[in-house]
Amino acid sequence: MNKKISKIVQVAAICLIAIVSIPNVRAEAATPKAKGEKTIALISGYSANYEFEIKLPKKLKEKQVKLSKSRSTNKKVVEAPQGYYDSKTGVYRISGTALKAGRAKISFSLKVKSKTYKYSMTITVKKYTNPFKSFKLGNKEFASKFNKKTYVPYILKGSKTVKIVPKKDWKLVSIRGLTRPGAKPVIIKNGAKISVKDDYWHICVMMKNKKTGVAQEVIFY
Repeated sequence: MNKKISKIVQVAAICLIAIVSIPNVRAEAATPKAKGEKTIALISGYSANYEFEIKLPKKLKEKQVKLSKSRSTNKKVVEAPQGYYDSKTGVYRISGTALKAGRAKISFSLKVKSKTYKYSMTITVKKYTNPFKSFKLGNKEFASKFNKKTYVPYILKGSKTVKIVPKKDWKLVSIRGLTRPGAKPVIIKNGAKISVKDDYWHICVMMKNKKTGVAQEVIFY
């Protein structure tokens, strides 16, 4: 993997590309609820991960929590989920990979001590689409740069105003500036001026489609 692609992947790992909502859950009474994505967008040129969290009691032993019967109705679209239990937080994390646009139903059983809970949900995977009518940094227009990809190579220097106008049915969720790996993101208001002095400075913009609920995040790196 060359340095350019490696950098894109590194930044994309920091920027979250997902929409959080409550999926349909089929289970018996008092089943712990699953919260996570049910509609996700693929990044151009990459697969995407879907994730769910199930809140369980803390400090359970590994053998007391077991995932089984993990299935997907269409593995070419969405792979069957895998799971991991965090004993410190009590959260069981479910994750899997979305490979192409389409729909698939995933299901799994989760045994917690002596009880077994059954989960089933449909995941919709959509292709990336450009959500911007206008995206200006200073006087330069970048909207067309995001027609086919979610990242644009651009060295941010000096003071620039960030101004975004969404396309119809889209809304702006957040603009964040990433100053260095591990640092807390800088929250940027739409129409505000930013001052960049660091060579490692990226902008992540989260957009949400008001009709489909899908969220997409684009990156200046």
